[in-house]
Amino acid sequence: MSVTRVVHFSFPFLVHYCIPVDIINDMTHTGEEVPQPIACKRYSGKFMVRVPPEIHRNLAIQASESGVSLNRIAGVKLSR
Repeated sequence: MSVTRVVHFSFPFLVHYCIPVDIINDMTHTGEEVPQPIACKRYSGKFMVRVPPEIHRNLAIQASESGVSLNRIAGVKLSR
């Protein structure tokens, strides 16, 4: 016996997150798990970014001159 999980999304949710309805219906019909939309996932607030050494140096200098951490300076720049 197979169990089919039906996933219902509200219309505004689908429009806002651009969920391809046909794909969701197809996945549900074939018994595949529909992945959670990225916008609904929980994030830790941590990720690693690799940058060239010169950019690292410049950001470290800016942070030091501003009296804030490198993380703070990078966060501000990423949020722009």
